[in-house]
Amino acid sequence: IHTGQKPFMCDFCGQRFRQKKNLNSHITVHTGQNPFSCEICGQGFSHKKRLNSHMAVHTEQESFTCDICGQRFSCKKSLNSHIKAHTGQNPFACEHCGTIFSQKKNLNAHMKVHTGQNAFACHLCGQRFCHKKSLNSHMTVHAGQKPFPC
Repeated sequence: IHTGQKPFMCDFCGQRFRQKKNLNSHITVHTGQNPFSCEICGQGFSHKKRLNSHMAVHTEQESFTCDICGQRFSCKKSLNSHIKAHTGQNPFACEHCGTIFSQKKNLNAHMKVHTGQNAFACHLCGQRFCHKKSLNSHMTVHAGQKPFPC
């Protein structure tokens, strides 16, 4: 176990892991599975740890509230990121197309559009996505469904 070998490989992106449980946890990034659901609001999470952190929003323990819209967050970092949506502060810009993002991780995900690393392609129109859940949402367009409830 301490040999440094990573025998478990993700079929989606090729990333390797030392333990099978870490691979299984990672795969949810690609599949969009959220097996851990909040019993209060129904929001889904890919990891139990994230659900536990989210619960603070409902129990008022270390809850952070947006003064602009009232949305609550379980950590200050998430609130600060959210506030940028209201203030228009988006410090991360794509050097290829100029699209701006409030978080570096979102810019990094977007960059896959330009590098051709989008692993999920629509079999009907060819549009590509970097996340399975984005493809699933897109597929509702072809099915004539609204991607979000009114």
